Amino acid sequence: MEIQNFSLTGLTNEEHYKFMFDANSLIVSEDASTLSIVNEYDIFKSGFLNEGEALGFVRKSSITDNIFAADLTRDTTLKGLKKGIESFLSHFKPANREAANRLLVFLNNFGNVTAKSYEEESAAIIKIVSELKATHAADINTLGLMEWVDELEANNNAFDQLMNNRFDEADDKTRLRMKEVRKEIDKAYKAVAKRINALIIVNGEATYTSFVNKLNLRIDYYSKAKPGNKPDDDQDANQ
Repeated sequence: MEIQNFSLTGLTNEEHYKFMFDANSLIVSEDASTLSIVNEYDIFKSGFLNEGEALGFVRKSSITDNIFAADLTRDTTLKGLKKGIESFLSHFKPANREAANRLLVFLNNFGNVTAKSYEEESAAIIKIVSELKATHAADINTLGLMEWVDELEANNNAFDQLMNNRFDEADDKTRLRMKEVRKEIDKAYKAVAKRINALIIVNGEATYTSFVNKLNLRIDYYSKAKPGNKPDDDQDANQ
């Protein structure tokens, strides 16, 4: 019997924290002193608490709701512009109908812009606005819709500014903190596993059967959840 080895690096931040949460709960339940890992657990617990704090920061952004609202605003403006163009398809003036047709062909080339990721949508709108104000300016002016184009550009700029503010909100040191604390707790976890595996060889399995079986069930779960998981480079880290 031994604690199975598996790669921690392939887990997302949330999966990684949940695995460590489960490991911590098992240690508390079985009792660190009974498992003879008091010193190792003290280090592990410190790393676990640091990871929880770091994950909380990664998830937190005071402007997330504003970003969502700004994205919805630019989506609404883009859809409104397209509907405005479509309304000219049945116009009594042939020139207006022709301008509307050309503009819709152009816009349809971008696909469903509002369904794209934030970054992809921003890039698409920048391209759309640029082309509408240059190559397709005559058609836009014919339909009297340049004000809509200006509004779309303003909406997109406002969204991008909020995204930049979100990144500025977290300086480099703090954004890198999750990566650092994961290294810290990974090292502590491996020390716990290595200690228990060694004690099983020396003292027998009886004291550790429950803990090891429960932990291995969780390791199996996370390993199967990541089909491409490969063992850590230091394969004997917890053997």
